[in-house]
Amino acid sequence: MSENEKNGQGSVLDEFGFDLVADLERQSMDSIRKLRAHERLEVRLNIVVRPGNASDMSRFQAKGLTGDLSEGGTRVLLPVPLTPGDIYRVEFDKEQVDLPMVFARCMRCRLVRENTFEAGLAFFNKITLVGMHAK
Repeated sequence: MSENEKNGQGSVLDEFGFDLVADLERQSMDSIRKLRAHERLEVRLNIVVRPGNASDMSRFQAKGLTGDLSEGGTRVLLPVPLTPGDIYRVEFDKEQVDLPMVFARCMRCRLVRENTFEAGLAFFNKITLVGMHAK
């Protein structure tokens, strides 16, 4: 018998671990979607991402494509990585959709393949998606 089991500590951690595993088994894509703050619309829109600070706007600009879009954020594919935690200015192609320029915080960024990065952006202000349809 281990020292933790003698002190009763092992059994609490074991029960907690079993609860976590049971919770993972109950999860499905539908239940995860229901937990999201906003419904996501799978739509491909051209975007331009620039640094959020006016003094840094000329530092770089990245042209990319949305993977999905919601009132509160978007998932994008870009040729350069964004820095999680940094603030960016996101502009949508006006020929495709009439959405305003928004400021967004990069929540995550990962390498998908060479020269392709996927980033999750959370908008500071909600946008209205009324009348938008997946393309």
